[in-house]
Amino acid sequence: PAADGASGEFLKTDGSTNLSFGSAAAGLNRQVVYTAGSGAGGYSPEAGVTKLIVIVQGGGGGGNRHDSGNNYRHGGASGGYVMGFISPVTSSETMTVIVGSAGAGATSDNGGGGSGTVSSFASVTGTSFTTLSGGGGTGGGTVSDVSPAGGTATGGDLRVVGQTTTAWQGNSAPGSGESLLGHGGSNNEVANTTYPNGTGYGAGGAWSNGVTAGDGSPGIVIIQEYK
Repeated sequence: PAADGASGEFLKTDGSTNLSFGSAAAGLNRQVVYTAGSGAGGYSPEAGVTKLIVIVQGGGGGGNRHDSGNNYRHGGASGGYVMGFISPVTSSETMTVIVGSAGAGATSDNGGGGSGTVSSFASVTGTSFTTLSGGGGTGGGTVSDVSPAGGTATGGDLRVVGQTTTAWQGNSAPGSGESLLGHGGSNNEVANTTYPNGTGYGAGGAWSNGVTAGDGSPGIVIIQEYK
């Protein structure tokens, strides 16, 4: 071509010996993942990014610990899940990311598990404020018959409320909350054995019999950038 192309353009042909500069086709630029280790922070898209797909998963709740009596068992509930498409965005924007923590399993007889906390993503595009929020799953209760509630899901385009677990009295109690990105800890009636934590992201921990209950698994925020 007779003139230089612009920064970031590439050389293309029309198939008839004519060359010119053109812009690269739009597509996925990169994926950014925030886990519990990275916690909260400011995020900005890379230069040229105009669209985002964001996945937000809240943290899972911990299981309860019952005594040797016939009290209620509760696995931890799972956190809420949200996926949203955000456009337009620019690299000059600073967005806020918060990753939810996991609820701890109960350590004492008739003790309740801790609840997971909220994961969220917030941006300001012009005068429009966008928030995606996956609520934390409720921890297993003490010895009552109140079932732990799953985390809420707000904003975005796809919302999945966390799985509520059923309070159960007796053997063969139901398991812990399953999330879209993790598995709840499995439960059994064998006393003084290890009870598993939730795995992956946002799942509930197992209830226990005579030992520390399972922890939930933490949340996660996944950001996919597109040009």
